[in-house]
Amino acid sequence: MNEKSHFMLYDVILERWFKNGSQAYSVDNLGDVEIVLLSFIANKSSPNAHIPWDKYEWILLKRNMNIEQKQKELDLTYYWDATIYNFYVSYFGDETVIEYEDDQEKYWRVTFLLCGKVEYTTDALWENWRDYDVKSLKKTQLGYSAQNFTLTPHAKDKNFVECRIDLGIMDITIICRDIQIEHLELKDAQFFWQDNETVE
Repeated sequence: MNEKSHFMLYDVILERWFKNGSQAYSVDNLGDVEIVLLSFIANKSSPNAHIPWDKYEWILLKRNMNIEQKQKELDLTYYWDATIYNFYVSYFGDETVIEYEDDQEKYWRVTFLLCGKVEYTTDALWENWRDYDVKSLKKTQLGYSAQNFTLTPHAKDKNFVECRIDLGIMDITIICRDIQIEHLELKDAQFFWQDNETVE
């Protein structure tokens, strides 16, 4: 029974989930995933009938992020006034990414995972509305800088965190289940503004 449980978890559920679902984790890197054993209710002869069968143990996956710890990790990137390299939303809103400078060799990528809500405002609605497209800008023309990342528990669901982000000329609110922080090599990066110039 233990072998069957292990097979179902690692070879069926997680392998398929990380291959087709989450882009941030892998079978070898579960991240903030807690594995909890509980009695699974099923019927051998009728799968739709929920009655105990052979005391079968099943697996429940549950993300449980430590918000205070994640806030400390964000603060340790010393993001204040850092130039923002990019902001984008992927996978039908499931993941949101903010990338910003560190030094001449590395940069930070913060990925908000399992997003339930993503809202943002830009300077396009300001009184002196800009008449250019951001995609045409060079790095030195972007004007976005990290001012504040604030994490708080979501009021309606304790499994989610509310993230309020100030990028100077852009305000963002994200409600998500998890946050991944990566320290990456700048030489391997691909930013949209690199089409307009060479990375300095």
